[in-house]
Amino acid sequence: MSNYQIVKNEFERLFEMYDIPKPKIIRKALLTDPCDYTAPPNEVRINNLECEEIYQARHLFGHYLADLHAIDDEKSDLVADTIADMIMSKNNLGVKK
Repeated sequence: MSNYQIVKNEFERLFEMYDIPKPKIIRKALLTDPCDYTAPPNEVRINNLECEEIYQARHLFGHYLADLHAIDDEKSDLVADTIADMIMSKNNLGVKK
């Protein structure tokens, strides 16, 4: 089972890293939630899943960005720029200078 606090800390760090406003509420999932839950910009609920915590936080962040794009057209450039930056950062990891 994943550790809620590790997932939450990494999830919040991603918002700081990409300068995106955090959801108003970040908390543990409800007993009725089958998995993580995102409802931008208001709430994110983190479930204990059978996966690695950092991956879970990054996956959840991606879902949050996708939902944010879908509900708020003004955020579409922010979402697109963030994804572009992520791809560039990942590609630069393999570049030798």
